[in-house]
Parts: sequence; structure tokens; C-alpha cells
Amino acid sequence: MREKEKYPTPGINANGSHNRNDVKRIALLLESDMALDRGVARGIGDYIRSKTGWIILMDPMQEASMETIRHWQPDGIISSIHIPKIQEISQIEDIPVVGFGSYSEKTDSHLKIPIVSSDQYAIGQMASRHFINKGIKHFAFCGGDEKAVWCAQRQAGFTEGLAEYGHSCEVYEPDWTGATNMPDAIQSLGKWLNNLPKPTGVFVFFDGWARWVLDACILQKINVPQEISVIGVDNDRWLCQLSQPMLSSIDPNVRNAGYKTAELMDQLLQGARDIPELTSIKPA
Repeated sequence: MREKEKYPTPGINANGSHNRNDVKRIALLLESDMALDRGVARGIGDYIRSKTGWIILMDPMQEASMETIRHWQPDGIISSIHIPKIQEISQIEDIPVVGFGSYSEKTDSHLKIPIVSSDQYAIGQMASRHFINKGIKHFAFCGGDEKAVWCAQRQAGFTEGLAEYGHSCEVYEPDWTGATNMPDAIQSLGKWLNNLPKPTGVFVFFDGWARWVLDACILQKINVPQEISVIGVDNDRWLCQLSQPMLSSIDPNVRNAGYKTAELMDQLLQGARDIPELTSIKPA
């Protein structure tokens, strides 16, 4: 990876002595259009401002290729585990890699790198407690058409959290075929919402679909929150503030996840070997 004839070994001056002000070059690979990734980036920023001698290498305008990573010559790599190149990146030798994202044992256990992940089950439990504490007696879960394990984990946390108090849960099932599109989704959601008992608390697996649930309520003239209460996930501010009424959303604590990710990278750069394979972050 590293062109030693062009750049000196990190921490070593040209005369062979150690550089006390060694600059650490950390490649950051993320999906910048995702709220989770942007939150992680803010947490990494919090950490590096507490350090000296770190710079972040990233290009938010395009997906980083293996050629780009080689050109950057990073001392460490922090990467979303959901980017297409993660398998190749996780196998890079001599450069520490720390991953972040919605981890699943089923789909991600082959990545032999430390990973920081949100606790999806705890997110669902938090949603159930929120509605129960509001005195709501009827509940529903909307997972859109998402089949990912992390979505199922959020649903399980929600339904099992409700079951502890003797409550059941309606589950939304899409009634169209083909690719997801907003008009069909909102129409389908409207029919589903009309058939729910009122009032009902609806937990939606992420903010993008939660906005569509609120739009469906407007079109169906369903009062929010008197008849339908809605809570999403990600605390994506611009999505929440584009909603009518403003969307309530669970903060997965991804800023703290980003801070922890950078902290683990720092430990690896200092030679630590006892780094946990998986670090779960509870929602805020």
C-alpha cells in the first residue's frame, strides 16, 4: 500500500529519528447521503479535535476506489461496513481498519475488523417505552419493504418490549409489486392507517418512511398525534423538520458511535491488541 520511497514511514524523520509531532492520516469512507454516516462523521470530528496530529482523508463527492485509497496512503481506515468495497478494505494488510454501521451476525461476521454498531434491539425497545409512557393502548410497526436484519432487530425490540406489558402489535405489509416508489407507498400506507384502531402509536423503522406515514395521514385526514402518533429512527434533522407536524425520532447515538470508532482507531495506531470485535452503542 505505502510507497516508502515517496513518503517517510509515519513517525520517522528523514534522519531516522522519531517525529514527536507525527501526523496520522485517516481515510474516512462513508455514505454521505445517510444520516447515520453524517452523525458518525461528526463524532469522529469531536474526537480528533481532542487530539493533535490527525487529518481526515475523504471525498464526499464520489465513492473511494482501492486505487484512491492507495494514493491517499492512510495510516488507518475508518469505513462504513455497507459500502461495496468493504470486503476488500477489511483485508488490507498493515493498515488498521475500523468499521461502523448496522451490524448483523448473519451478513457481516465475515468482516474480521473491529465494528461499532447501533444497538438495533434497544432502539425498538425505546420506541415501545415511549408509546407506553404516553398512555397509548394500540401499536403498529412499519418496516416499509425493508428486509434487512437490522430492520427486523428494531421490530423485535419493539414488539417484545410491548409484549412485556401485555400489548400486541399490527405490522405493515406492502401491497404493491416492483421497486419502492413514494406515490405507491403513501397510497398503501393510507389504506393501512385507516384500518388501524385509534389512537395508535406507529413505530417506523427509519425517518424517510416515517415522513411518508405522516404524508399519508395528511392525505387521509387522520389527525396527528390525536389519532396516530408516529416515531421514526435516525433523528435526521432535515427530514424531521420537513414533516408536518415535525417528526419525532429516536437518536441512535451515532455521534457517540463515531467518537468510539475514532477512539478505537487511535488505540490500534498505538499498538493495542485487545480491541473488541463488536461495540454496541445504546440509543440516546
